[in-house]
Amino acid sequence: MVESVRAGLQSTRVHAVIASRLAQLPAPSYELAGLASVIGRPFSFELLEKATDWDEASVSQALDELWRRRIIESRGASEYDFTHDRLREVACAELSLVRRRYLHRRVARAMAEVHAADIESWNGQIASHFEQAGMAEEAIEHYGRAAAYARQRYADSEAADLLRRALALCRGFSESARRRTQELDLLVTLGPALVTTEGYSAAEVGETYNRALDLSRQLDNRSVFAILSGAWVFHTVRGDLEKGRQFSLDFLRAAEREPTPGLMLAGNFLLGSCLFHLGQLEPSLEHMTAAIGTHGGPAESFLALFAGPDLGVFCRSYLAHLAWHRQDGEHADGHAAEAIAAANRMRRPFSQAIALDYAAMLHAFRGDSRAALERGQQAVELCSRHGFAYYLAIGNVLTGWARAAESDVAAGLAQLREGLETMRALRAEIRLPYYCALLAETLGRTGQVGEAMASLSTGFGFASKNGEEWAVAELHRVQGDLLASEGKVEQARASYRRGIEAARRSGSLAFEQRLLILAGGTAASASTERS
Repeated sequence: MVESVRAGLQSTRVHAVIASRLAQLPAPSYELAGLASVIGRPFSFELLEKATDWDEASVSQALDELWRRRIIESRGASEYDFTHDRLREVACAELSLVRRRYLHRRVARAMAEVHAADIESWNGQIASHFEQAGMAEEAIEHYGRAAAYARQRYADSEAADLLRRALALCRGFSESARRRTQELDLLVTLGPALVTTEGYSAAEVGETYNRALDLSRQLDNRSVFAILSGAWVFHTVRGDLEKGRQFSLDFLRAAEREPTPGLMLAGNFLLGSCLFHLGQLEPSLEHMTAAIGTHGGPAESFLALFAGPDLGVFCRSYLAHLAWHRQDGEHADGHAAEAIAAANRMRRPFSQAIALDYAAMLHAFRGDSRAALERGQQAVELCSRHGFAYYLAIGNVLTGWARAAESDVAAGLAQLREGLETMRALRAEIRLPYYCALLAETLGRTGQVGEAMASLSTGFGFASKNGEEWAVAELHRVQGDLLASEGKVEQARASYRRGIEAARRSGSLAFEQRLLILAGGTAASASTERS
């Protein structure tokens, strides 16, 4: 407590000494120091000249006085800065609120003029000065431009921060149709940036699209397709598949009223994806086939929200899985290869992450741990580099399972669990029944049968809660394998039979065939034991 008081007194004394030193400056130099302090970073002579509107000689004389008194110093070939941050802080603190706002306005306009040729790189700073000048409209405009430029550079975290600042300013306006429109446009722009950095199922994503949907309904369904797709992906990845299916139906019905290829592609993909996870593989295939049939022309811009710039990559990834379930391995490999090739041609990291994760999952379906490990590691490296939280979690689950299957059991199990923990933190529940099966299988390799069975119980629970039926057959298969490993042949065969029934309900020929072989094996084993 005493130390805090002493530090506060010392800070006050230092402020007073610096303020006194600045007060001794000639009026032009004192004024220039105040202007330079609001810039908040190294500044050029040209920027000072534009912001003051003085002639060159006057700026030079005032700046020279500050340099001779060691208040400012040269930085590089063409910039200057305060010799100490405390000098900048005091110079700024000595300005009145009105004067500070005035200077921020001058600096914002000067920056826009000086950096007109490269304004994309400066819009964020210009926006900040307009915000501190109390000019919210101008600040929102420049924050929006800065966010768009950040997204072009795949700097989605930066874009999201800029858009949050713009939204905070927008919500300070009085309620009006114009304000609602402006807020809606900002929310629709914010959604994709949040999806790539926070994950589809992050709470802020849901809040963003729920608010956007409310505003859209008040504004004659403005931006309705972008908002419905955002709401769809949030609820679907959270495991709320029925709500996701309803949003996909709403989207498809709206698309059918103005059936452009891009909208029909998106509508069929959204519904086909939900049907896959609900264990309706044949109807899913119909919609995915219809979707890829309309692919080829320019895509709707909002599709980048959940699929990167080309929804065709996502469609082919799902078609690869559907082909495998139909025991069509050749087409499964072809679709997966096409998805990766298309993503690589575009050089879009988000699409590449999707293609690699889904290819790794296809190999995991087959039990091909070596191939799954190769694709999974590529996905993990890419997602780590770009901050794709959700797809990194998937990559860790699949790579962890594959590492364990390739005999690096301890490291693989740790990586798998890391991926699941991230999913829990993101509240991403889609495919959790399948991931629980992978965890149980991995635990079984370590002899932890009890913990493996607990993981399967968790998987069955999520499948029941969310209606995710496609993976139930795998849960029964792993349960049967664990029981068989303990010599419980009859119980294992019962699990395999339940798995066969689940595979038939969903339409997975591959799961059914695998389980029929296992069930036949346990039957033969039981017969041998009896004889």
